[in-house]
Amino acid sequence: IFDLPDWKDHSLAARTTWCKYGPNGMTNGAFAEESLVSEQLAERLNNPAVRIEIGGAGVMPVYWDDPSFRLEDGRLVGEKTIGSLRIGVLTPEEDRLAASVILTDGTRRSLKIDACDMPAQAGWTRLPNAEFKLLRQALRKSFFQCPVCNDEHPAGQWRCPRESDRPLFPAIERLGKTGFAIIDSGAWDARVRFHPCTSLQLNSQTVAVRRADGGADVLRFDPETEQWKATEKIPLFYWMDDKLHAVVL
Repeated sequence: IFDLPDWKDHSLAARTTWCKYGPNGMTNGAFAEESLVSEQLAERLNNPAVRIEIGGAGVMPVYWDDPSFRLEDGRLVGEKTIGSLRIGVLTPEEDRLAASVILTDGTRRSLKIDACDMPAQAGWTRLPNAEFKLLRQALRKSFFQCPVCNDEHPAGQWRCPRESDRPLFPAIERLGKTGFAIIDSGAWDARVRFHPCTSLQLNSQTVAVRRADGGADVLRFDPETEQWKATEKIPLFYWMDDKLHAVVL
């Protein structure tokens, strides 16, 4: 093939399967060539993408707009292999973030990452006064007095066993069972905002990451090792700011 050595470092040529039929090769030694029958070649070419991995040294994802993706050991992993994904990360340096597509045979190919505008956060929802009073008890005492049975229930118990079909915290329950809720008690009316991801930025150096068994871990960035290290556990609530609390849903 004419001028093939000039393409030796091109990604397209590197991903090409070169086949040799007969004693003479096609690439004159520029690339390894294989002798494959048609069935073997078909099997080799049937190598679809199986997952996407996004991450890097010291990188921590804190937002992504596709709920099918999940956080695994600091990397964002998902089976979505077409379309686009918008993510937000904390990173010690801009060039640390990398994305790869993993093929069926284990081959890893780099994906292009483009900068984009930060998406608008979910809007605030007003918390009914009665619901906020119960939440405030839970925040301060780790329990609250149930308006149904007048007994004390631990924080995180969203319904009374005596009337399990009646939600005590309807605004919180409507947010779902994944991610976090952010409660703002500093406004004139207390309000809540949903964070749909399992990782939440608490401040510039700290994130909360949900655990599969409930609760969440607080991770702080260690600049010496460039790793995110767990410092404490969140059973339910975490104080973020003067009037902001994160709630593990």
